[in-house]
Amino acid sequence: DKKHPLIKILLDKNAKVGEVLPPQKYEGGYSIIKYEKFIPKRLKTFEEAIPDFAPEFQELTQKKLTDEWISKLKKKFPVKIEKATINKIFK
Repeated sequence: DKKHPLIKILLDKNAKVGEVLPPQKYEGGYSIIKYEKFIPKRLKTFEEAIPDFAPEFQELTQKKLTDEWISKLKKKFPVKIEKATINKIFK
């Protein structure tokens, strides 16, 4: 994406493949940029995309498993809330 700041630096400096640019200001510091190759935009393969969605999938799976576990606990150990006793304690 030509809007990315590092790519913009490469374009502004007319960098060639294999070239190493001197330190450039970037995100409050400096970066040394080596232009190795240009890969045009494309769709990622499933394997390439795994790191993008794996954490969210893991979180959803963990939430589902936790909810199922708590549901089983509630069935096995039913809880009765004694509101009168709670109100008496907090008066």
